[in-house]
Amino acid sequence: MTPTAVEAAALARIAEAEQVIDRLHAANDPLLEEHLYEAWLRKGEALAQLGRHAERAALCDALTAHADAAPAGRALWMVQASNAKGLAWRALGDAGSEIGAYEEVERRFADATTPEVRTWVAHAAFQRAVVAGSLGGAFAKVDMVRHCEDIARRYANDAPEATREIVARARIWRAELLADLDYPALSREAFDGIWQDLAYAPEHSVAVRVGHARINQAVGLAEAGRRLEEAIPMLDEVLAAYAGDTCEGLREVHARAGFLRADMLDDAGEYASALAACDDVLAAHLADELPGVALRACRAMALKTHVLFRLERDDEVPAVRAALIARFNHHTGADIEELMAEVMCRSAYDAEAPEDVLPLCDAFDARFGESTLVPVRRWVARAGMARGQALRDIGRSEDAAAVYEAMHARFGRHTGETDAALLLTATRGAMAGASVSRGLGGRNDEAIALYEAAASGIDADASQALREEAVYARLQIMALRDEPADVQAPMLNALAADFGRDAVPDLRRQVVDALYSHAHELREAEAFEEAIAAYDRLLALTAEESDAQVLQIVASALLNKGYLLLKLVDRPAEALVVYDEIVARFRNIT
Repeated sequence: MTPTAVEAAALARIAEAEQVIDRLHAANDPLLEEHLYEAWLRKGEALAQLGRHAERAALCDALTAHADAAPAGRALWMVQASNAKGLAWRALGDAGSEIGAYEEVERRFADATTPEVRTWVAHAAFQRAVVAGSLGGAFAKVDMVRHCEDIARRYANDAPEATREIVARARIWRAELLADLDYPALSREAFDGIWQDLAYAPEHSVAVRVGHARINQAVGLAEAGRRLEEAIPMLDEVLAAYAGDTCEGLREVHARAGFLRADMLDDAGEYASALAACDDVLAAHLADELPGVALRACRAMALKTHVLFRLERDDEVPAVRAALIARFNHHTGADIEELMAEVMCRSAYDAEAPEDVLPLCDAFDARFGESTLVPVRRWVARAGMARGQALRDIGRSEDAAAVYEAMHARFGRHTGETDAALLLTATRGAMAGASVSRGLGGRNDEAIALYEAAASGIDADASQALREEAVYARLQIMALRDEPADVQAPMLNALAADFGRDAVPDLRRQVVDALYSHAHELREAEAFEEAIAAYDRLLALTAEESDAQVLQIVASALLNKGYLLLKLVDRPAEALVVYDEIVARFRNIT
């Protein structure tokens, strides 16, 4: 559904629920109250879809007040309303009120004996543990560890699957809190206990929770560097436990464990084993249309291409990529779309001949050119770069320049784009377009315009990659304009202000080198006072400099300034001060 369709459907559900509420309120028939409360809750869910969370909270209060005034036996609707109210407060960002809603459920209904009511009480207790444990400090986490223990103890023997799932989630959350509190041994013991007790639980929802928790535990061990000795064997346990299971949730658990096992083997440099693990995932899940399973199969196929490159079996990669595209081309899930875009774009980059790149880019654009997904748009921009380079390589420079310019026009900062990766690629597109225009001859004005577009809006707060492009672009603009040295001063002042004290030494070197060259040009033009001022600007900028290569430029600038003062303007006293500065500043440098 489109956002508009979702909104229309939610409004229709609200209208339908309000009709039921009005009719049943007027009827005042105890036998129909169940339908009244159901309509109230449906209306609340629809309000949440529309982002009208405060109205949902008020609606829950109205339901509770009505149920409180009714005869006994309305607890099931009251606990549902209070849990829904907690969700409304969560959406509004009010953790205190959310916790209060859950605590009210526990206070009023902790002694309930009806299984359905106990499920909702357990749900409220668990949600309180999640919120308080997530937002609180160490003491709050310790309290919630105990609270989770209490949930597991109190509801351990309840029969409903929903309650047993909550107990499993509480045990998992306790283990995660122990890890957050830096009790690794206790956390490991807790996770191991959950796996031993519940991996083969008859309730599929419980087993799914436990399977994902075991996988998460393995991921944590891999991140801690214990990939081969502990994490992969743990994934092997998951794969053995759920192999061939037809439950949708457990198929996803199995596929996820299989892909992560292959990924960990690749990270460990066990490429042959990683390839075999990818094939295991594909053998078990390639034909599965369940979205979560299909995603892992797609990832395994993409990983397989990477591993084949590692094994220097490059000739097998095109067939695997073609099979991936054929298998998943009809899927429209965002994650699979991103993987498909990556694979198709990389195919263009890896083409052996530039003539082969263009039809691959055509196919890519036909499939993804109008995508609104940011991760896919990044690959659209990169495909534009591949197309531009291929056109340059086959001598179609005019077309290449047009492609680069169009790519920057679509994704550049001036469009309001904020994604850092897209902005970087668009900037590089403008830079490439400028380079092509320069090479065409007589089109320096176009090149300057593209360099200016590339550098526009990039300052000291931008990423290092963007700052590098901006510095290079500004230097190229000055070179293309080829203006007299005295006219360049304002642009150099701006360059020094923006990047002269950059954290990256190489960027500082480029700026300082430009200032040095400018001072030298002024001296050669016999504009001696302006040259002295230019050297002073450089020296003021680098007063705290520590980079050895920048300091070499500084030393040369001091020597040149001293020579200028002594020999060219006959101010020996000032020259002596400069030479004293050289001795003082560089006496300990070898």
